Amino acid sequence: MKAEDLVGTWRLRSWKNVASDGSAVDPLGAKPVGYIFYNHDGYMSVEIMAAHRAPYHDPDAFGGNPAERSEAISTYLSYSGPFEVLPDQDTVIHHIEVCSYPNWIGNAQVRFAKLDGDLLTLSTKPMTFQGVERTAELVWERVGHD
Repeated sequence: MKAEDLVGTWRLRSWKNVASDGSAVDPLGAKPVGYIFYNHDGYMSVEIMAAHRAPYHDPDAFGGNPAERSEAISTYLSYSGPFEVLPDQDTVIHHIEVCSYPNWIGNAQVRFAKLDGDLLTLSTKPMTFQGVERTAELVWERVGHD
């Protein structure tokens, strides 16, 4: 796989976090919504959220009460920055410069990539998700070509 193979827009089809015993959870519900973008300039961006998120009562985008803000951030993940492909390893590395989860800013996130036609599966090394070590497996479908 080369970087050019990833360039474009991809819509999230599924996200499962799988434990070593095979049990799986949907961290943002059964039908999360999201896109990942890979650009010719070597940058990427991803936005993922739970479907049917509750709106704030306050019309201010920076408003919301503490409970609303807590619910909003717990149902949303985004990050962006440069990316690189290790073609001989089917690996993509996302170098995170901007992230909704502050702990990932400045880090490199390794994703194992499998490309099958217009489907892209990205998976992680085991990581702690909601207190349990799991492997994230996200399936994306291409929606456009550059």
